[in-house]
Amino acid sequence: MMLNEGKARGRTIISEDWVLESTSIKPFSADQAEEAGGYGYQWWKLDTLPGAFAAVGLAGQYIYVHPASSTVIVKLSYYPIEKSDTLTRESMTFFEAIASSDLQ
Repeated sequence: MMLNEGKARGRTIISEDWVLESTSIKPFSADQAEEAGGYGYQWWKLDTLPGAFAAVGLAGQYIYVHPASSTVIVKLSYYPIEKSDTLTRESMTFFEAIASSDLQ
């Protein structure tokens, strides 16, 4: 649904405007505007691919969406919270590599 601008099976579930607004990620700080790092309505920008966003659950659950490559990745896992930062970066690098391969 998020990949298809709020539609599922041709039916509008949420408005295209809401999808656009919710995934218009605001950088965490002014100097991060061109880098990974930002937040929208429960969507996070954690990689460097333009237009990509992710829902992030506790300790290893992700929904990663990159519309330009039609990529959606769902990762269900569990890891200790104290390792979350390192493993989140590792997961985002992996997701970005998959989405980037679809662009070539």
